[in-house]
Amino acid sequence: MDDDQTVSVHLSPTFNFWHGFPPTITTPEEEESVTKITELQEKSQHEFDKQYSDPKKLLKFISSRHLKPTIRQHLPHSYRFSIWSQLISTRSKIPRVSIDSILSKHLNEETQALLDIEKDLNRTFPTHSLFLSDDYRNKLRRTLQAYSFLYPSIGYCQSMSLIVGTLLFVFTDIDDIFNAFIYVMSLIPQYHIPSMLPLRVDLEVLADLVQSYITRVHNAFSSCSIPLSALVSSWFLSLFSNDLPMETTLRVWDCLLIEGDKILFRVALGWLKMNEDIVIDIARTSNFGLIREMTEKTVQINELFAIAFSFPRFSKRKIARLRVRKEKELLKSAPKR
Repeated sequence: MDDDQTVSVHLSPTFNFWHGFPPTITTPEEEESVTKITELQEKSQHEFDKQYSDPKKLLKFISSRHLKPTIRQHLPHSYRFSIWSQLISTRSKIPRVSIDSILSKHLNEETQALLDIEKDLNRTFPTHSLFLSDDYRNKLRRTLQAYSFLYPSIGYCQSMSLIVGTLLFVFTDIDDIFNAFIYVMSLIPQYHIPSMLPLRVDLEVLADLVQSYITRVHNAFSSCSIPLSALVSSWFLSLFSNDLPMETTLRVWDCLLIEGDKILFRVALGWLKMNEDIVIDIARTSNFGLIREMTEKTVQINELFAIAFSFPRFSKRKIARLRVRKEKELLKSAPKR
């Protein structure tokens, strides 16, 4: 990828800050948050245009130590294609793959994964106009089909369509979409394998972290019929794309591509801490559906990130140790066959 391609702007003219998913505003506080976030995004666009419109300057920024702290603060959508493409091309350990080279080897094959993919095409962001088009739907279909053939041990799991769908807000070329999907999936444990053991492990890790960092929430859910981890499993399965507003999801993914899957735990903890009192009330009243309603309105991105990155002693090594311990516990408690 040459420098000019690296900094090309791929912002669809149909996208505004909310990417075709305008937030539902029901209170003056929410209206104020939306106005504030929109103003910050416009300011961010101006700052990036001023500093990084030159290809060489943008390339230098992407490889500098300033990238991570800047991305944690803001990133205008028009620069996502450039930055994400460069990160993937320089960090991916998997050789770039042509989607046609995979699908051409499996013509006329029928698998359960292909049948499941077809069922989910119309369920992926069904209210968004882009996903009503044959072009977008076909890119979604082909990407998921090729991945199921390339990684048959994973095949297809429902939330994977939402991950690919999110990538369609950044990339337009089918091979870019496919290779970005492969890279994103390589950043996380294999949540989508049939046993879902890695997902169960990470939900147990999250439960431990909640106990350590947000004890009141842990205590509130300790006597509930439904564990908190079960209520937030889609956060990890879809990498928040099924729950948070699209721009909030993309901001999480900005950090995911730079910092790895630790960001999933940080954002989960940050959201629970930001809404601590309401979450405790949800546990008390068993009004569990309110969690989904609230996540869909999470537009206070900078507030969420400020809390998410405030938790101390939060290292990848700590997450790795917890994963090893929780996996052993789950395997030990599994019924013998």
